[in-house]
Parts: sequence; C-alpha cells; structure tokens
Amino acid sequence: MGLWQFAEPCLYYPYHDHFEKVATSLERICREGNKEDMETWGRISALASLTGHIDFAHLLGALNKLDITEAWQGAASVWTHPNNIKQHREQCLAGIEAGLKEDISHAAAVARQVDKIFRDNAPPTPIPIELVRLCFSVFENDSENKHHRLFGFDDWLNATSQRDPELALAATEIYLAYISRTKPYFYDHENRLVQLMTRLFAEAEEREESDQGVMLKRVVSVQDILLSL
Repeated sequence: MGLWQFAEPCLYYPYHDHFEKVATSLERICREGNKEDMETWGRISALASLTGHIDFAHLLGALNKLDITEAWQGAASVWTHPNNIKQHREQCLAGIEAGLKEDISHAAAVARQVDKIFRDNAPPTPIPIELVRLCFSVFENDSENKHHRLFGFDDWLNATSQRDPELALAATEIYLAYISRTKPYFYDHENRLVQLMTRLFAEAEEREESDQGVMLKRVVSVQDILLSL
C-alpha cells in the first residue's frame, strides 16, 4: 500500500485555500509514488481542477501521459460524486466521458465509479444518454469482471422516469440490450422495473396522438424483452 494514501487527508483539507503547498506534494507523488498512490494523485488533482487550481485540459493530458488506471480511478471518484456533478456538471461529465473512451482497463475503472451516480436518487442525477451507452459498452467489453452489479440502476431508472421519461426509456433500452447479450444475474428488486413500466406506459399513452404511437411501440418492445428474461 502506498504511503501517500495515508497522507491524503493532509492534501485534501488545504487544497482549496493553500494549493501551492499541495502542488509540491502532487509532483512528488508523480515522481515517487506507486500505483496505489496515483489514486490519491488523481482524486486531489481532479478536486483541484474543479476549483480552478489545475487546468482541466492539463489534467486530462496528465492522465493520458501517466497511463495509470489508479489515477483515472481517483479522478473518476470525484467526477462521479453527485454533489460535484450538481456544482460542476460540464467538467464532471466531460471527465467521465474521457475516461470511458480510454483503453478498457482505465475505462472499466471509470465505469465502476459511475455506479455511484445511480445510487443517488433523491433526486436522481440526470446524465446524457450517450454516457449511459458508453458505460454499458465498457461493461460489456470488460473481460476482467463479467458480473457488474449496478446496484441502484433500477431505482435510478424508476426515479428518472418521473422527471424525464424519454431518458428513462432510452436508458432502459440500453440496459436490457446489455442484459440480453451478456446474460448476467437479473432480478427485479422490489418490482422497480414493474413500476417503471407502469409510468412509461402512462406517458406513452398520453403522447400517442402527438407522436403517432412511436413511444408506445418502444415501451411495448421493452416489455416484451423484460418478459423474455
């Protein structure tokens, strides 16, 4: 275990107001730290980028140059924190997207951090459908871990359907396509997906005249897939 992990609180508390002191330590971690230390580097660097102490483009460049999964994991733990997304949405989503487009080892570490977004449903944190698609693509291509739990994703879908039915439907289509192809353990905990389908059907029926039944056809297709699982 890297020694810098134990010193992380000493970097976390002063980074906002005394970054010049923290910057020296970040440079030392890059020179002397092991892979575990690089997670600390990634986390503190990403936090410093959110507050403007480190240029975001420079941070992404450094992550690419280092090419260390733990550094991406540390940064992603900051970008995927729901409160950070609420306050720094554009930068956090850009960081997540950059990580998900990296080589599979880095991308998988970032995708596993995205799980935190789906666990926070009061209210749910909306994310672009392209990020949902990228995340499941990474899960599908991650040969090291074929059983991604995605705790809370059904809750996130359910909560999102009350605010953005179109996003919830599109995300459900991606999710079920992933389930159908990869065949992981699948269980509708507390009938969350049943509740989701009830809401989606109600929304689709309201739109039936205005969209010529397009949404209703999609919801029926989703129901057929669910029944086949």
